[in-house]
Amino acid sequence: HTGAMAQDLKTGVLLYHCPLSADDARLIYSHLRRYDGLINFFSGGIVYNSKAQVDNFARYYPASFRWLFERSHEFVRALKHKFVDDLDALVAGWDKPVEKFYVPFSGPEVCRQAWADLSQLPYFVTGAGFVDLEVMNPATNKGIALAALCRALGVPAKQVMAIGDSGNDAAMLDFA
Repeated sequence: HTGAMAQDLKTGVLLYHCPLSADDARLIYSHLRRYDGLINFFSGGIVYNSKAQVDNFARYYPASFRWLFERSHEFVRALKHKFVDDLDALVAGWDKPVEKFYVPFSGPEVCRQAWADLSQLPYFVTGAGFVDLEVMNPATNKGIALAALCRALGVPAKQVMAIGDSGNDAAMLDFA
């Protein structure tokens, strides 16, 4: 989750968790709703998406990515997708921690506008290297999560190697 959590996939035990509060999530969502993007709302091992937005998948990703989007989380047993009729209502009534938001946008200008807006809020805003952004608790990133994971596993930092491909990996690479 780009640094919001680390989990032992064999046991399901959370080794590190730094989510947003439900109130923070509602505020972030209210900003994200202003832009043409496919909002992915991550909470408790589930990614929630609006059915209407997913029906317009090709606005946000190449059509050839659809299979990856729908099946990507099968590799991580603990993560599932839920397509909901009314994401606005779901978020309005949400009362649990939220790991992050991930949003691909319909174009670069929309992404720049959303990034400028969300960057004014007190949260960690990053991207995965596409026309997208991720928003999380400001007290975390992949480097902080990797350090916590190393402590939990008893692995010294000098024995860590990391590989990344975009800006959201910078803190992890710095730690390693």
